[in-house]
Amino acid sequence: MKTIELSIKDTSPLSWVVGAVFPAGAPDNTPPLVSQVIARLSFSSRFALPPGEYSFIFHVEGEGGPFTLEIRQEDEEEPLGSTPFDTKDGFYHRVLRFRVRA
Repeated sequence: MKTIELSIKDTSPLSWVVGAVFPAGAPDNTPPLVSQVIARLSFSSRFALPPGEYSFIFHVEGEGGPFTLEIRQEDEEEPLGSTPFDTKDGFYHRVLRFRVRA
């Protein structure tokens, strides 16, 4: 298992994301591997996952606007992913795909 941290960058302090982590490509009725994943400027989420492909499915709460989500693996210097989003493209059903390395 690897420790993963999800954080939000470049956003209003009045915005945050809430979601869950699923195996990549999982059917709609698949239960989440990690639920209640929350990130805001002053708060990140940490959780453990085995190596593999995943999707963080989330929605945005609060003020909205542009933001960047970053996924880091505890033992890696480079982020697993850093993706810009904007609520002008929607507040709900947003997806960030990432891979946990062995």
